[in-house]
Parts: sequence; C-alpha cells; structure tokens
Amino acid sequence: MINLITSFFVPKETERQNELLTCLKQNINCKDITKIYLFIEKKDDIDFLQANINPKQKIQLILWNKQPTYADYLKLANQLQGEICMISNADIWLKKCDEELINLLHGNPKIAYSLTRYDYDKSNNLKLHTSLWRRETDVGCFDSFILKSPININYALIDHIQNRPGSEHIFKTELEHTGIKFHNPCYNIIIVHEHLSNVRTYTMKDDLLWDFDASGGRYGLYKYDKCLVQTPPSHVKSINNHIKERKKKEESRKIFSTVSSLFS
Repeated sequence: MINLITSFFVPKETERQNELLTCLKQNINCKDITKIYLFIEKKDDIDFLQANINPKQKIQLILWNKQPTYADYLKLANQLQGEICMISNADIWLKKCDEELINLLHGNPKIAYSLTRYDYDKSNNLKLHTSLWRRETDVGCFDSFILKSPININYALIDHIQNRPGSEHIFKTELEHTGIKFHNPCYNIIIVHEHLSNVRTYTMKDDLLWDFDASGGRYGLYKYDKCLVQTPPSHVKSINNHIKERKKKEESRKIFSTVSSLFS
C-alpha cells in the first residue's frame, strides 16, 4: 500500500543506534508498508544492518555515500509514478494507517499528508506531540509526508537534509507552492518517534528558517522567503469536505470557462 522512503546511518551512541534499529524493524513488520527504500550513507552501515536485521526482502538498499536530501527522496518517489510514497525521518515508524485515507490520495493527487508524530512520555505512554500547537501562530511539527507520485517541482528548492530546524517546513511549503494541499490526519495515521536518547546532530545555528544571534542567545531575523501555513490535526470527515469543495470550485471554473468561450 505504501512505499516508505527513508534513510539509515549508524550513530556513535549505542542507545541511538537501537532507536533507529527499532524504527526500521517496526516498519519492516508493518503490514501497510509494502516496500522500504533505504538510503545508506556508507558501506559500513550496510554491514551493520545485515548483522542486526532480517529485511524479509522488503528493503531496497541505496548506497548514497552522503546524507540524502529531500530532493533525493522526492526524485526517487517520482520514479514510482502513480504510487503512494511516505517520506520519513529515520527515527519514525508507522503504527497505524487508515486505508480510506490512502485511497483518498489515489483519487486526489493534489492533496497530501504532513503528519505530526507521537512521542513517549515518562510513563511510556504515547502522546501526540503538541508542543508546537500552543498558540494560534504556531505552525506545528511534521516528521513524515505521504503523497501520490509524481510531483513536479524544482528540486533545487528542496535540496536540503532532514533533521535541521525548519527542514520539514521548507519541504512542505515548497510542495504547497506547486498546488498541493496538505492535511494532518494524525489521529488516523499514527507515526511514532523514537528519540528518548535526545541525541542531536545539529545546533541552533543550523536553523533554516531563522538566523540565530549567538551573542544574544536568541533567534533573530526570519530568513526563509515564504510564509509557513498551519496544518493542524484533522479528521477524515474534514478532509473529505475539503475534497468536495475543491471539486465544486473546479467544476464551476469549467462551466464559467465554457460559457465565456460561447459568448466571446
């Protein structure tokens, strides 16, 4: 049903290694994922995987010799024309997927899903990550995208790596500028974030949206050239209503265009 496009690398920290392995094993065992395209940064990482997992012929390894970018992921997705692709961070696994929502993508290529993740709390319960939805001005966080291939875009606009502040927002925004409407059905498509180790490979100066003033210890000027769009959690009913309204508008434009040509 879903082609998962993601990456794998071997962190120095054993705890972080185990988190990434957990995600990969969960995605291998997920019935909703039919194929996993796994970008690998170096040959040693392949040896590590072969020693630690049973891929069950579900994984296609892609030795990339560098950290892949969103452009790399979407180029691969665009080769799988007409199929549903999930572009995701390496520390995310798919726990639940509503088939109705996937079918909606098949029939409506101008919509896509940007998913807010679930995290474990101190009691090991899963909680929706809502820390970036506290104010009306917050745009939320997204760790996975599900879309129907292909999507026509200038790859140079999304040629940046994951796991940097703002990287997912830029990917989402640039796709929105191609005419894609994103929804966030995170109640019905559940993705789980494995990151209790809290190991990070970036600092505040790597932010893609804001310039950070090291001397003042705070963010300063917003530097990205496009505005971000809120995509709060939504239910299947609201997505269906949006699709109906969109089709009505498209039909009205067709009728108006026909009438205009008759009287021109």
